[in-house]
Amino acid sequence: MKKVLITIGVIAVVVIGVIVWLTNKPNNKTKPTINIAAILSLTGTGADYGNDQLRAIEIIKEALGEIDKKYNYNFVIQDSKSTPKDAIHAFNNVMAIKKIDVSMTILSTISLALQPLTEKNSIPLFCTGSHPDITSISNLIFRSLPTSDYQAESLVKSFFSYKSVNNVSILYLNDDFGIGNVQSFKNELKKHGEIKIIGEESINTNNINDSRIILSKLIKDKPECLFVAFYSKSLATILRQLKELNYKGQILTPIEVSYPEVLELAGDAANNVIFVGNTINPKNIESISFVEHFVKKYQTQPALDAIYAFDEIQVIINTIEQHGYSLDAFRKLKGNVEYNSPLGRFKINTLGDFEYELSLYTIQNGRIEKITR
Repeated sequence: MKKVLITIGVIAVVVIGVIVWLTNKPNNKTKPTINIAAILSLTGTGADYGNDQLRAIEIIKEALGEIDKKYNYNFVIQDSKSTPKDAIHAFNNVMAIKKIDVSMTILSTISLALQPLTEKNSIPLFCTGSHPDITSISNLIFRSLPTSDYQAESLVKSFFSYKSVNNVSILYLNDDFGIGNVQSFKNELKKHGEIKIIGEESINTNNINDSRIILSKLIKDKPECLFVAFYSKSLATILRQLKELNYKGQILTPIEVSYPEVLELAGDAANNVIFVGNTINPKNIESISFVEHFVKKYQTQPALDAIYAFDEIQVIINTIEQHGYSLDAFRKLKGNVEYNSPLGRFKINTLGDFEYELSLYTIQNGRIEKITR
């Protein structure tokens, strides 16, 4: 989902002028149109993420009008309201009006809810959601957000070789995001048998603001380390409550802790939190182009989810421009292609997950700092 950074390389000939920002306008009237349905969380719990992706789409739409390409690309934007029910309704609304060629969405619960529809209609689905099962259920699903499995593997391997810890407790949001992240973390932790899990608690979304009793119960045994699997405002709220309860152990979280709205809401409660993530590579031409245009338009750096949307769209358009619209061309992306991104180099693995290079980071006074060993 959102604000952090990464590394990517070798992209083929086209990567559309979104990157090079060409200025020769073609005659678009005679070209076939590709309809991309973007079912985004523009309101509700995932609104920060969805609106970041919408900003990226607006930048790309401007660029597409300025480059020579074989197809026209039409983005149909719908609000999922951050719920599976509304996402399905929005998708069906688009389907009733026009043929969807490719779809995009955000959040694990919504990605999982839309998958049966996209599969039934043979529509490639690109999404940002960390639940490990998302890409395993279809050969036409692709995911830009590093999976919970991928994050957990990197976090456990990097952190527990960096710092000696004997025990850990776990706290998670009781939804697809939290459950998926905890499952991945625990599976990876099993490979380090000497580290014991001494406590585990979950919290429902509607109880986030009043969870001190659960937190007090969890930290009474003074775990050396606490893995906290939340996102957005819920993550910031939990971090503030842990600070109020004077928890002194090490806090580990998924990548979402690095998102600007989390850092702003958490304040100094985010200090010393550790996660795995990445940073924008200023040497990439993609960074020079997309990031500069984003900053010029919105007077802020692009969030991680904006970059994920950019990467998804460059894969979509590059594939279609090179091979025409073909489901087989999308299927062949898995395990075969590497791309350049503002975040660096990424490859698409055999499941369809974008694999970025992750490093260990911490937060100090609202700033993200790489941990070097």
